[in-house]
Amino acid sequence: MTDEATQYAKLENEFADHDVVDHSRKEYAYADRKTGTIITINSAESYYAVFKRGMFGIYQWCSEQHLHRYVAEFDFRHSNR
Repeated sequence: MTDEATQYAKLENEFADHDVVDHSRKEYAYADRKTGTIITINSAESYYAVFKRGMFGIYQWCSEQHLHRYVAEFDFRHSNR
């Protein structure tokens, strides 16, 4: 889930599911097709902000080899808060 910024255009090729909200059309959220859950761009940005703050604040550095482990940990924390 991203907004219509041009830097996100290539993400459609990288992920199985990529939705875009168009702020110029007053779109700020969408309903997930599978679950019906309302998802806002703020929730996606918040998720990334918490991950980034944790990586720079707690762990400070990790190799690409172990990045998936850190992402899994933060995903668990986000899903079980």
